[in-house]
Amino acid sequence: PRYNDFWSQNIDMKGVKIENGTYNGEDYRFVVLRKTVLYPQKTGNLILPPLTLNLNLSVPSNRRDLFGRRILTQSQKTITTGQNTIRVKPHPEKNKPENFSGAVGQFDFDVILDKDALKASESFRAKIKVKGNGNLKLFNLPTISVPNTLEVYEPEHDEQVKITLSGMQGTIEDSYTIIPQFQGKYPIPSIQFSYFDPKTETYRTQTSQDLI
Repeated sequence: PRYNDFWSQNIDMKGVKIENGTYNGEDYRFVVLRKTVLYPQKTGNLILPPLTLNLNLSVPSNRRDLFGRRILTQSQKTITTGQNTIRVKPHPEKNKPENFSGAVGQFDFDVILDKDALKASESFRAKIKVKGNGNLKLFNLPTISVPNTLEVYEPEHDEQVKITLSGMQGTIEDSYTIIPQFQGKYPIPSIQFSYFDPKTETYRTQTSQDLI
């Protein structure tokens, strides 16, 4: 199926296992062919289109061979899962932080400098890091703000994210290379990161410490 209104990731099944179950009161054997993690990209009633399979079947006939075994005939059948609808609620407007960029989950936030003292024209790196469980691939990290006397290059983005049936977990970070033009002390203002915690249904904001 095509999940047009979702970000999707198929989960590696690592082989097919035959399981036992019931359907409409009858016993069946079944296999799980695919599992997919979905993150909705819009609100409202989103449709999950049906999955349709064309099957080649071996069906017992009324005829038997010379040994009395029932002769199988080949048949084709199309089956479908039917259509499903998921209702996606919007993020609450009440108490929504101005810097909220769509992060949903449970996260830890930090800003790290690789040096606290250096010479003029010597570079250092500032790393903005978010770690936890949630939609890590689907929001932007806050940007760093520094005095004009510091030259800042575009950040290098890195993702160490694992996707399981429980969702995304891991770490994302933006690493900035910064070069001071003159000797002195340069304060780097604190940075805020806001996210929505679906377990408590509240917004949370974490603030880094002021750096020099």
